[in-house]
Amino acid sequence: MAIADQIEADTGVLRKFVEAGTLSQGRLDLRLNAAALAAALQVSVDALSSEVTTVTEPFTLRRRGVETKIIAGEKVSAPDPVLQRSLAEAHLWAKELRKGKSLIEIARQTGRSEPYVRNRIPLAFLAPRLQAAILDGRQPADFSVAKLVRDGIPADWNEQARMFGIG
Repeated sequence: MAIADQIEADTGVLRKFVEAGTLSQGRLDLRLNAAALAAALQVSVDALSSEVTTVTEPFTLRRRGVETKIIAGEKVSAPDPVLQRSLAEAHLWAKELRKGKSLIEIARQTGRSEPYVRNRIPLAFLAPRLQAAILDGRQPADFSVAKLVRDGIPADWNEQARMFGIG
């Protein structure tokens, strides 16, 4: 049975390959068990270089409320449902404001507080390329609703792109 098949059948198989791991500021270091890896690959331990048995990866932390995710390796585009939902809500609320509804009415209607609605409506005025990045999942790992609310959203679209690192 191939190693990939073994891992797919039982993720616990991975434990025998990992000898040690160290997590430091922005970096993850793993030392693999050379004997276990050599046996699985059906090669001698001497055939494995330290480059094969040592893995070092940079990572970033992405926080959202009490949740923290480790983002390591190449970031695969993945839409953020919280950002997407907040963006959609902001557009709906901005539309309601243009129709003459007050923030208090919108908050009451949606079951949200007035400050919550007020702080998120500016998302509707993000630069189109930022909105497209959110919808496509191309936003930076640390890009979140909390960051937008905390840092504020400049009116200038070029300044938004610079500030939030989306070009």
